[in-house]
Amino acid sequence: MEISQTLENKRLATRDKLLKAAITLLKSGGHSALRFSAVADLAGISRGGLLHHFPTKEALVAAVFEVIVREQETDSLKRIESFDGGDILQALIDDATARFFDECYDVVLDILTSCPDNADLQVRQGSLETEFGDQVLRGWEGRIVEAGYAPEMAHDITLFLWNLVRGLAVRNLVVADPRYCEQVISFGKRLILEAA
Repeated sequence: MEISQTLENKRLATRDKLLKAAITLLKSGGHSALRFSAVADLAGISRGGLLHHFPTKEALVAAVFEVIVREQETDSLKRIESFDGGDILQALIDDATARFFDECYDVVLDILTSCPDNADLQVRQGSLETEFGDQVLRGWEGRIVEAGYAPEMAHDITLFLWNLVRGLAVRNLVVADPRYCEQVISFGKRLILEAA
């Protein structure tokens, strides 16, 4: 029993090294620059070891996607859970900013646009959707209601701010202008405060 647990821990550690190496390479060069040999070298794992865990580039990319999205969802849910008062709108904006302005979100976008026919990716997307659904948005909606906003407005407020930040993050990939992003987010927040 102890030996099998040690082997499983070693297997998971190797897989984790490979995924971290792939994420690093995707951050620096994008999907088109991802090569098995570079992943294996960066991870310090043989190419055979890489192929044992991820027999195809598609499988590796799908696993990277899952790791990133799972971490994003988990981090957002932790931020929702730990919110203990204060400016709820700013807390939602901060969560969306942490998620969408992160390099890992750039990797997710790159994967989704570069791999539209990746069957492994489609399966993982479906699995993540089943597991997480819209828990994050529902969680923020609940916190907004708790903060005193009308329940019928909470959904619209959440979607508006969430998608505003996401849209600015995508725009920022083309035209990096942090000041503009701050101004637009501030304006969006003021609109909500005036409407409430």
